Amino acid sequence: MIDGSVNPYLEKLKNQKIIIFGNDGLSVAELYPFNSELIPKIDEISRNLTDWRNKSMRYFFTGFKATPERTMAWLKSSVLQSNSKILYLIYVNKKTVGHFGLANVSQTRAELDNAIRGEKGGHPDLFKYIEYVLLDIAFNHLRVQKVEGKLFSNNLLAMMLHKQFGFIVSDRSKLKRVEDGEEWHYTSCEEAESNTNFDQLIITLTKDKFLKSTENKQVKWDFDQLK
Repeated sequence: MIDGSVNPYLEKLKNQKIIIFGNDGLSVAELYPFNSELIPKIDEISRNLTDWRNKSMRYFFTGFKATPERTMAWLKSSVLQSNSKILYLIYVNKKTVGHFGLANVSQTRAELDNAIRGEKGGHPDLFKYIEYVLLDIAFNHLRVQKVEGKLFSNNLLAMMLHKQFGFIVSDRSKLKRVEDGEEWHYTSCEEAESNTNFDQLIITLTKDKFLKSTENKQVKWDFDQLK
């Protein structure tokens, strides 16, 4: 799922926040890309992300006991220094309520990544709006031709959200949970080797299908340069 090419438009996005507006013209949410400007707040951010990750671990393909120190190291290396990933912190009324991003961004494709709603509050369709904005960015600003995602087949709420934008299941495979001490991960396997009651789904949305979709075109958003 990785082609190795560097997308020339990604770096610019890391210096721009996003404001999403409701039908009344008021701000629904602000998305802040995690970059060097947020390092002074990294302690608080790491604590929040750690708490949310531990509560949502069942939805991830790798499992472990998250700690603020481990989260901080991940933010500084895998996010801050990456040329193929962008992670947006979601702010509602100046309170961080979750995050959503894009990973494995190349010149032709991107993946939905790290979607967690960690706190209650905000618009009831908040993540629907955010996913629309991320898809709009991927296709019309990063200029990729397709966006993919990976999820468990029993994650019905996420699948319902993705289908609203036209995602289709492009691959389905059995899974084996492999444990290593207190950590674990899931790997694709033959049916006879599977030890889970759910499968891995790869979902795909093409640019052409997204542009023809009418879903959520009422969502208004804009970039704002980070100070």
